[in-house]
Amino acid sequence: MRTKKPGYDENITFNLERVINGKAYVYVNGWAFINNEETNKGDSVLFFLDSEKDTYVGRTTIFHRPDLTKYFKKVYLDDAGLMDYFYR
Repeated sequence: MRTKKPGYDENITFNLERVINGKAYVYVNGWAFINNEETNKGDSVLFFLDSEKDTYVGRTTIFHRPDLTKYFKKVYLDDAGLMDYFYR
């Protein structure tokens, strides 16, 4: 799949709460959302892993984080939680 990789200047708030860099995989757990959006209902979060010669992209599994909606005072960020394993 060809896709435009977001740049570091994008308006995204995120936090990776846990990252495990295993021998055969990378595990990530955290949350992310676009700042200028009031809701993330139905959004997807893609995760990019870069090396010197390869770029991997994968869709994360979304899980509920209702604490983010309250903390950031948005309409709906309950689907901002993310986690997944990316196999090398």
